[in-house]
Amino acid sequence: MGLVLEPLTELMDIWAGLTRYSLKCTQEGVIVGVISVSMGSIKLKDLPPDELEDIGKIEFDDIPVLLLGQIGTHVCHRRHGVCREMCDFGVSIAARLSEEIGCRYVALATKQEKVPIYESCGFKRKTLEKKRVVMAQRV
Repeated sequence: MGLVLEPLTELMDIWAGLTRYSLKCTQEGVIVGVISVSMGSIKLKDLPPDELEDIGKIEFDDIPVLLLGQIGTHVCHRRHGVCREMCDFGVSIAARLSEEIGCRYVALATKQEKVPIYESCGFKRKTLEKKRVVMAQRV
């Protein structure tokens, strides 16, 4: 598809001390989408029992989660796989973090009407919080 994800450097300066970074997705030099990634955690007690079996023995109460946010695709580039490419990028970051710090999930919060988009990217509905659907994908 020829998409490139790179930091939005002008925003990186503002967030220098934070753990959230915004990236722009470009195609042939044109910005077609944006996504933010940050680290968070999920309480072990909030996971379904079947997912706990797969994780194995963990000595902490929380496990690291990569959070995706502010996902947006330019209106002219919707339905061309841009969102999927950005979500896949987030999952690939989480896979690398899984080896380094035990990151087990990628999560995002979205509006109800956007759920099918993220389901098509492999995310599963987890909870409903403040009119937003929390979705996650196991790494």
